[in-house]
Amino acid sequence: PTIFIGFSGGLDSLALLVALVRVVGDSHKLICLHADHGLSPHSASWAGHCEKICNSLAVQLIVKKLEIRADSNLESEFREKRYCFFKEVIKEEGVLFLAHHLNDQVETVFMRLFQGRGIFPMSHESKRDGLLIFRPFIELDKRLLRQYLANTEFEFIEDPSNQDLSYDRNYIRNVLSPAIEGRWPKFINSVARVMSRLDDRASLLRHTFQGFGSEVSLSALPEQFRLKQIWLRSYTESRGGFGTTWSALGEFVRQIEEAG
Repeated sequence: PTIFIGFSGGLDSLALLVALVRVVGDSHKLICLHADHGLSPHSASWAGHCEKICNSLAVQLIVKKLEIRADSNLESEFREKRYCFFKEVIKEEGVLFLAHHLNDQVETVFMRLFQGRGIFPMSHESKRDGLLIFRPFIELDKRLLRQYLANTEFEFIEDPSNQDLSYDRNYIRNVLSPAIEGRWPKFINSVARVMSRLDDRASLLRHTFQGFGSEVSLSALPEQFRLKQIWLRSYTESRGGFGTTWSALGEFVRQIEEAG
């Protein structure tokens, strides 16, 4: 299929683009997708820089300027609108490659822990709203990507907003992770092992629940209240439903049991 690449022009996505051109550029059509959030005065020049790189590699580039509300949760809204843009372009005609790496994985773990949302590791391969997503760098330290590009002629974009500590992810990246690494130098690899095991368990659950369709008999649920909640949680997550809260599942189970 056609390979679409989420391309910001930064270090990570540039390493991904160069790698894909080198490895599968002769056998697959590559198309870069650049989401311009318009929040920086440099955003237009960044889009131009991405176009210059893509032209030099003979790769098609599609740019879309997103409308982001200044009073919103900027990180969350940009992420959602970026995926909408990807889905709108790709439809069913290709697969999406993203440059998430091991350091991103660790940051996401911390974010979810602090928000009380549970730990759902990013996988090498996943689906989102029918979109097939691959993350080939998810087990690689970002330092390897920097080394990979060291001897190329390409320059990557450094977004100054990545140093803004008012954003939670930036605080984790620039303050928390270095402090932890100073005390436990190999903590990233330790987290990676835990994430790998959790991802294996998630894969097993998805495999287990493949046998259930969109309608499930109540008799399939465990008898205990808490186990019903856990079963339903695993079932919905195996089908991509990560937004359901524990309290909502608890209320659903309570109504099931009271209804007899």
